[in-house]
This record gives sequence, C-alpha cells and structure tokens, in this order.
Amino acid sequence: MGRGTVRLFAWLCLLGLGGSLSLSLFRFQRNDREAKAAALDACRAQARAAAQEIQEDLIAMGEQVGAVSRDLASGALAPGDLRARLEKALASAPRSAARMGVLFRRPGPAAGLRGPFVERVPGGVRAFESSAHDPAGSRLDGDADRPTWSEPRRDPETGDLWIDCAEPVRLPGVPGAAGIVRLEVSLKAIQKRVASLGPGAKGYGFLLSAKGAYLADPLDARVRNGETLEAVARRMGDSGRLRIAQSAAAGKAGFAESVSSVTGQDTWIFLEPVPAAHWSLGFQILKAELELSPPGLNRTLILLVSLALGTAAAALFLALGLPTREGGRLWAFSAGVSILLASGTGLLWHFTYVDPKGPRTHEVPVMSEASRDGFLKAYAKLGTGLREVQAEFIPTGIFIQQLETAGSGRMKVSGQVWQKFPKGASREGRGVTFPEGSNCEVGAGIVKDEGDTQVHVYPFRGVFPMELGSIVDYPFDQSSVRLRVWPRLTFSNLVLTPDLEAYTLLIPSTLPGVDRGLGLAGWELEASQFSFFNQRYNANFGIQDYNGQQDSPELVYTLTLQRSFTSPFIATFLPILVVAGLLFTLLLTTTRLKERVAATGYNAVNILRSVISLFFPVVVSQINLRNNVLTEGLLLVEYHYFVIYCMILLVAVNSLVVAFGGETLLLREDNRIVKLAFWPALAGAFFGISILYIQ
Repeated sequence: MGRGTVRLFAWLCLLGLGGSLSLSLFRFQRNDREAKAAALDACRAQARAAAQEIQEDLIAMGEQVGAVSRDLASGALAPGDLRARLEKALASAPRSAARMGVLFRRPGPAAGLRGPFVERVPGGVRAFESSAHDPAGSRLDGDADRPTWSEPRRDPETGDLWIDCAEPVRLPGVPGAAGIVRLEVSLKAIQKRVASLGPGAKGYGFLLSAKGAYLADPLDARVRNGETLEAVARRMGDSGRLRIAQSAAAGKAGFAESVSSVTGQDTWIFLEPVPAAHWSLGFQILKAELELSPPGLNRTLILLVSLALGTAAAALFLALGLPTREGGRLWAFSAGVSILLASGTGLLWHFTYVDPKGPRTHEVPVMSEASRDGFLKAYAKLGTGLREVQAEFIPTGIFIQQLETAGSGRMKVSGQVWQKFPKGASREGRGVTFPEGSNCEVGAGIVKDEGDTQVHVYPFRGVFPMELGSIVDYPFDQSSVRLRVWPRLTFSNLVLTPDLEAYTLLIPSTLPGVDRGLGLAGWELEASQFSFFNQRYNANFGIQDYNGQQDSPELVYTLTLQRSFTSPFIATFLPILVVAGLLFTLLLTTTRLKERVAATGYNAVNILRSVISLFFPVVVSQINLRNNVLTEGLLLVEYHYFVIYCMILLVAVNSLVVAFGGETLLLREDNRIVKLAFWPALAGAFFGISILYIQ
C-alpha cells in the first residue's frame, strides 16, 4: 500500500470519525436539553401542585371565617351561640388551623378587643375568652369585607409565632365593624405543611408572606427573626434569589438558578403564587439530586470518547506527515496516541468517580413524612403467632458524632440515639439495641419532657459492618454503614419509626443526622438516610408470640461512603506505572547493533533477570491489595495488574527473540516497531478495561 493511499485512508477516517463525533455530540446535547427540560417541567408541576394545595387550605379557612361573619351580620347567629358555631367551623377547617374566635370591640374609651375562642387540644376542643389590643385594627376599619391574612406576629405570653385570617363583623343595627372573626394558624403548623408538600429528597420548600417575609423555611432563624427573601438575597449577593423576591412581590411565578444557603449546593428555585393570601411558595431543588443525565449515558460517553480519540489520532497522523520512516515523527505519533488514550481513560475514570455504582439494597427509603406514614399503614397490626396485635409506633432518631475504621469491612460508630414515648408509657419498653453491632454500648442517657411526650436520649458506640456490595469496583467503589435499630423489647408490639421532624433537611446528600465536622480518612461522606427493612426470621427465639417472625418493619439508618481516589491511586496505580516505565526502559536496551550492545551491555539473560525482579514486587503488591480489600471476585484494579503481567511476559519473550530469533517484520530497524507500540498498547489496554467497566 503506497504512502498516498495510506494518507487518503487517514483523511477518510478523519472525516468519517469527525462527522460521527459531531452527529453524536449534537444528539447528546439534544437529549441532555430534553432531560433537563423534563426535569424542569416536573419540578415546576410539583411546585404548582403544592401551591394549589396550600391555596385550597387557605380558601377553606377563609370560607369558615366568612361563613361565621355572614351569619353574625345576617342575624342568623346570635353572639351567645358563638361557641357551638366556632367549634363546628374549626372542626371543618384544615388541621393546621389551631384556634378560631370572634373579637368584639370593647365599649368605652379603652381600646381593645375581647371575645370567645375555641382551640384544638389533644382529645377535643377547649373554649376560652381572648382579649387583644387591636392586633388587626387595619382590617377592622378597612373597607374590604372579606377574609385577609396577616403578617406573622408573636404571642406575648408563649413567644410562639402565629398568622391569622380575619374578616370584619357587621352586627344588625350596629354601624361600622363591631369586631373581627379570626382564625389562627401557628407557623409551626405552616412549617410542617410546607415540609409535607416539599420535593422530598430533591430539595426543600419555603413559604413567603405578602411582604416577602419567611413563613416557612428549613432555617428556623429566618422565620423567627422575620427576615425577607429580598434581604437574604442582598446579603448573599445572589442575583437569582433577588429575581425570585421580585417575582414574589409581583405575585407572579418565577424561576432562577441559585446556591442553597442551607447546603451550599447549586440549586434551581421555582416560585408559585398562592393568591388567596398573596403568598408565594418556593421550591429549592438541588441539581445534584436530580436525574439530569440523558438515557444511556454510559454508552453515549464511551461512544463520544472513542470517536474523539479516533478523530484526534487521525488528525495527529496527518499533521505529522505520516507514514514516514523518520524516527522522530514516529515517536511523536506513539507518544501522542498514548497521551490521547491515557486522557480518554482519565475521563472515563472521572465519570466513574462522580457517578459510582453504589451497593444494592432491598430497603424502602424514607424521605418524607408522607413516605413514612404510607409505608407504615400496612403495619398498623402485627402478626404474632395466629393472632394480631396493634402496633405502637415509637419515633426514633440517630445522630452520628464519630467514625473510625476498625479493620477491613468494619467501622467504629458513636453518637446519640433518642426515642419519644407518650407520658406514662411503660418503662420496660424504653431503649434500643443494635443487632448487627459488636461491642455495642448504649448509655443511660437523659430524659426531657416535651409536652405530652418524653424524649429519651442515649449515647451509644459500637463496631458495625460495612456493606461491600460494590467492592469489586475498587477504587471507584461506594460502601455503606448500616445501623439496624431494634426496640429493647424485641418481642413486643413496638415499631421504631424515624423521627423525621427532628432533622432540618431529609435530603440524603445533606447528611441528616451526621455531625457537620465529621470526616473519615480515605473516605468521603456522600449521603445518609433512614429506611425500613422487611426481615422475616425462621425462628421465634423461644418466644411463642414473637412479632418479628412474620413481616415486620425494622428501622435502618444508612451512611453512604465514597472511597477517596488519592490513596488507592498512590498505592496501586502509581507502582503499576513505575513498573511499566522500567519495563519500557529495559525494552529500549534490546538491540542487535554491535555499537549499541557495547554501549548498553545488552544481554538477554540480564533482561530476564531484571524482568523477574520486577515481577515479584507486582505480585506482592496484588497480594497485599487482596489482603486489605477482602472480596471473592476480581477487583477492577486487578485487571491492570494482569496487563502488567502480560507486558512483563512480552518484554521477556521479545528480549529472547531479539537475541536468538531471525529477521522478522517486528524486529526490523532494531526492534523499533515493538518499542513504538509499547505505550500505545499499554494505554489502549487500560482504556479497554475502563470501557468494559462502565458499560
């Protein structure tokens, strides 16, 4: 084949591969845009649906306020019959409504309001008289006879924050407004409602008043201090958040890219108006938690990288004026191809590291109160022998304060675990055990009264196994530490449930339940979450009516870890590359030219001795690796060891062929073809291993 034919073929390869690369990039970008557009539409639809639910709640509350006001104005309701009517209206209002009443103007010179109220209490409704110094005077003297919502106010007696819906009262024969009908909602209930409608593991929600003040947000200080979104945006210098604040002030929907002030991650902010109160509901979605990758990303990435390498190699071939017998250009092409293949391998490694294959589990993750309550509905009754018993759900939380490796596949964990029991509950059932932990100690802890419940907090520490389901992917593997939690009375009807309300955010990547300053050498903390684990035991542990023998949910707290790449690279890949460099140096000394033999002292026996001396350190390194990383299958990195073994064998065989073989194509020009092919062959093998791994 002539030189012109080879160059023509190279041009055809360049054009063909370049065209395929351009087409593949176009398709990838189109699919990427479509995936992002679908994610945007889904998030926007979720925010719109959540805003509509809050709108319906506000309308329902406003209707109850308006109905009482109209009944008083028409005379159908006498002031003396208000208590029964208020109880009925409060019962018909959404559960977040806490109190409702009518405040009448006080006669005489003293300014103020007083009237009957009812409020929800455990087990029923309590009636009382309330007085205030005109907390909603502007709505008393206004012209609008319709329900309006106030800005947050603080109760002077309890210090709690409240917001209310009020409408003026017009009594028959009485000029002007005689008072107001007021329905009150605590901001705690607003927080809980927004959290229940939030985006779950993808982000969090916030609610703004008509003046842009926070009514709900994961950072309680913003609500407590009456901060506005605009003030926060200006303090952070966040132009995207400022645009959202302007959209809220205008009562319009909005969208902007921003950074979460809670997690520090890149986010999308979606804003939807709630017209009934001139509020705005926002969803802050963490991009890292969204599935923004187009389908078939692994295969697409392999195709793009392969096409890019082929195009670059063809361009390099033509740029160097190949084919030619000039040694400098051939060595430049060999080095260039090797660098291209190494770059492609590095790109695939990077993709593997940022998108690892985590361990597979059969657990049901719990990201929100809705997912928790929905799962537990099926376990209201537990099977115990041939009978059924009513389950008693005990909120339980975990906070991790220290992690330390304890040998291969084990982790020392210490922290706090707490439980919430109704006051008067049996002391016998209090406490937890960790069935998979060894050397576990659970301290006596403290007890704190919180309303009608008692919170029991226990310090704990123990050694727990690490889930190594993806260890064969070392050093790109993920691992996890599972803390299975049982009630101390394992045979009882107690079912532990995650105390989700105790955590600021439940997004796994924000590490709920993990100390912010916690770190672990050689690992990066990736995520933490609660889940339920269905376990069926084939023994009753000697207890005839043991509940757990049949399907019963067990509480699991999982901490996911991503192995740091630096240490494995230094411990495994760097020695492999050093050995490869030494092999190439030995290969360069192979020659049949007498003057070079005299200069280098080339001897096939010496080459064999050197190769053997390189073989044993590689074997020892692999053995040490398998002793430190226990697994039955082959590790990803071990395939690179096998490549080095092959290269060692090929260098040894080549030295013998050079010394004793005849004139062959590979040995022409003093073994130049073999020398030129060493690094491209090694880099190509590593690239092929990476392709097989991520498919």
